[in-house]
Amino acid sequence: MKKMRCPFMIMTAIIAFSACSSEETVENIENADGVIAFTAIPESSEATTRAVISSENNKQINWETGDRISIFDGKNNKEFTLKKGGGTSTATFVGTAEQADTYVAVYPYTAEAVLANGAVTNITLPAIQTATPGSFDKNAALMMGATQSTTLSFKNAVGYVKVTPKFNCSRIELKAPVGTTLSGKATLSYNNGEPTMAFTADQSSVITLLPAERGSIIAADNSYYIAVPAVTLGEGWTITFVNSNDTKAYTRLSSKQLALARNKVVNLGMFEEEQSYWYRVMPSNGSVKASQQVDLGVFAVNGTRCRLVFAKSNLTTTGLAANESDFGDFFAWGALEPWYTSLTTTPTSITV
Repeated sequence: MKKMRCPFMIMTAIIAFSACSSEETVENIENADGVIAFTAIPESSEATTRAVISSENNKQINWETGDRISIFDGKNNKEFTLKKGGGTSTATFVGTAEQADTYVAVYPYTAEAVLANGAVTNITLPAIQTATPGSFDKNAALMMGATQSTTLSFKNAVGYVKVTPKFNCSRIELKAPVGTTLSGKATLSYNNGEPTMAFTADQSSVITLLPAERGSIIAADNSYYIAVPAVTLGEGWTITFVNSNDTKAYTRLSSKQLALARNKVVNLGMFEEEQSYWYRVMPSNGSVKASQQVDLGVFAVNGTRCRLVFAKSNLTTTGLAANESDFGDFFAWGALEPWYTSLTTTPTSITV
């Protein structure tokens, strides 16, 4: 998907790709048995709700080399790849499929997706999304289309939350109140051109933006877009920015609801470190980084107000484990050394 480079973002679901001189022509490819060429076009423009992407003169999201879509012919999920139209908002995707009265399409291509009763299952809106300056993670930019011809009009299945940090960050985290799902496996329904999403498994109330590469940063003074489902966040939702060296986590708490809608961008504005609007600033504690802590709130203990902070990952001899899914060490109460003489681990078990 072509990265956004303008101050606003287009909510259409079409993406662009660069064409290569070495590509076969679509006309030649179509001579093969079972090969079909679909023309993918953007959702009709709505200037008041759309915006940005390639340049000041092109307010479109363009297809880019490498984009793939799933085409469902009623029996199979077939992979179609772009063959023509790179760098434009209208592209041709080519693949093999059986003849069908209606074709259903999903972006991006998802090998495990299944079409059943007009809806597509096993689609994932990821809880971890890649922070892309001026744009969004294309793997999270879910789109859907349906056609009885070979012309596909994609519709966005997600909306976007826009944030602009004024300081370098290592991660940005949007968190919904308990009981509200923001990410996970889902079923997409076309719904006459107004796609809907129903979560089915691996549900999470958090979406985290991370840099494209470990050790890099989410650079200041850029806008970033978080792909979100159409849902209303109740009061108490938060947005957290962890600084680049992971020594402080800045959290802003909202006392108002936030309506997220398909094909719309909600701009939360700019965020600076030295401001009074932060609900909480969580510092690192010794070797425990700011991002490795979870604040469970303030409690009264014998008349004294205390804040309860838990670690997000297990304890090891060198500090906290790097990932929340990593094993820790066994310690007896008050012991300074692990309680074992040998240790064998696998991805699913541990033997002492």
